[in-house]
Amino acid sequence: MDIIYTRGSCPAGAGARVDHYYTPSCGSTMESAFLISRGHTGISLALRSDTQRSGRGRTAGRIWVDDPGKHLLCTWVFPSEEVSLPLQLIPLAAGTALKGVLHSRGAGGMLKVKWPNDLLYGERKLCGVLCEGKSRSVLIGIGLNVHRQRFPDGMRRPPVCLEEITNTTYDLDQLAREVSRALSTALHERTPSMTEEHLYGIGRTIDFMTGGKRGVIQGRITGIASDGALMLESSHGVEHLYSGEILRISDDDLDS
Repeated sequence: MDIIYTRGSCPAGAGARVDHYYTPSCGSTMESAFLISRGHTGISLALRSDTQRSGRGRTAGRIWVDDPGKHLLCTWVFPSEEVSLPLQLIPLAAGTALKGVLHSRGAGGMLKVKWPNDLLYGERKLCGVLCEGKSRSVLIGIGLNVHRQRFPDGMRRPPVCLEEITNTTYDLDQLAREVSRALSTALHERTPSMTEEHLYGIGRTIDFMTGGKRGVIQGRITGIASDGALMLESSHGVEHLYSGEILRISDDDLDS
C-alpha cells in the first residue's frame, strides 16, 4: 500500500470543501483516490502524487509517462449528489475550469480546450484530463505539465509545460488547491461556462478518428452541442460526435 499523507482541507466553490491528500508515488491517482473515497463517503477529496507507475489516458492502451515532481498529477473525487452537470458535460467543464486557473496564472490567450478534455497551448499539449463516473462518484484526473522537463526526442509537436510559458515556478500543492476551487464551482453549474472562443480548432478542418467502422473522417468544427457533442460539418452534413478523437488540423489550415 502506498503511503498517503493528509494535506488538510480547502474551501471550494459553492460552499463546499475538498480534503487534500498526497503520496510520493502510486500506481494511478484515479485508482488510489477512489480507494480513499470508499472510507470517506459523501466527502469531496483530491489526491496528488509526484509520479504514477501505471497512469492511463482516455484512449484504451495509452499510458501516462511522467518525470517525477515535474507535473501536477492529481485526481479529484466528488460525490454524485454534489454535481449538477450530466456526466457527458463534465470533461468540457473540467477543461474550461482548468483553463481559467492557468489563464489567471499568466498562461495567456493561446490556451484552448481540445474536445473533449485536453488543454493545448497553441498546437502543443499542456494538460490531459480523464473523467469517469464510478459508484455514485465523479472522478476527474489531470496530468498537467508544470515544470521544465525533457520530452522524448523525435516528437512532431512536443508537449509544453507551464513554466516554459510563464517563466515561473509553481508550488504544486497550491496549484492543486486552486484547481479544487475552480472544479467545485464548475460542477455546481447547470451548463459548462464554455464558449466557442475556448474551443481548439473552431472553424477549421480536422481529421477525426471515430473509433468505429467509419475510421477517420474529415470535416470542419462548427461548435459544441448543448449535450457536449462535437459538431462537425462533413460531407454528410453537420454531425454530432459523442466519442472519438481529433487527430489533427489539416496541413492547409496549419499553414494559413
